Amino acid sequence: MNVYYIRYPFLAAILYNISLVVFLFNTRYENVWVLYIGNILFCATVLWALIHFNHKVRDNASIKSMFMVGLKITLYGVIIASILCFILLGIKYYVFNAHPASMPETKLLEQSPTQAGNDTSGELTAALFTSTVVINIILGGLAASLGATVAKKNQKTEQGKTIY
Repeated sequence: MNVYYIRYPFLAAILYNISLVVFLFNTRYENVWVLYIGNILFCATVLWALIHFNHKVRDNASIKSMFMVGLKITLYGVIIASILCFILLGIKYYVFNAHPASMPETKLLEQSPTQAGNDTSGELTAALFTSTVVINIILGGLAASLGATVAKKNQKTEQGKTIY
């Protein structure tokens, strides 16, 4: 397995999970934006990995290979981030005695809107799942497509003409 598929997904997952730790230990509904900073860091890591990959192959990587590298980094990074998210959620619930069954309803996700109801554990889990999986896949795919087309030098048409 290539070093790009090990180093950069771990880096992207760790950068995302730093913001997740900040959010988990300050779980107010208004602090969901902290997760979005982690999503942006995840996306920036994928983009940086693609630029580094293109530089390593002397700026001759094809758009297709760069896009596939970006998608693989995104997929592996999301899997690693999901595993780390599950571990961090378990640490919060079981080590710090913040299990949803033993907490008052208002303590799990503070100041959530009335639409969330009394049990906010589902709201917290939905926010974490959406941020960890869905948004990171969308932003990672966007970074893969943008990075593959922007970082590619000497772009040519199918007939071999240089595009300026």
